[in-house]
Amino acid sequence: MADDLQTALEEALENNPRSDELKEMIRALKRKRKGYLLDLSTSEEERKSSLKAAISDMDRQIHVLKEELAITQFVEYEVKSAVLKAQADENPYL
Repeated sequence: MADDLQTALEEALENNPRSDELKEMIRALKRKRKGYLLDLSTSEEERKSSLKAAISDMDRQIHVLKEELAITQFVEYEVKSAVLKAQADENPYL
């Protein structure tokens, strides 16, 4: 079953990251954002504008990754359901 599921997930998601990878990307961006916010409070004025721009960019990236995560989780769930149903149809005594 695990092999069938992995194959089906790879086909469905193609070269796109899996939900676990997307979650880690989001966590990494949030950690980086937090560091930038800390720097923002102690930085000089000329550096503050670049930090604000970077934080804004990270906010956009986080938003996009969260949307991707929702879609990927849906696809993963649907693929898992289809594989399990196919296996149950093949062997109704499982």
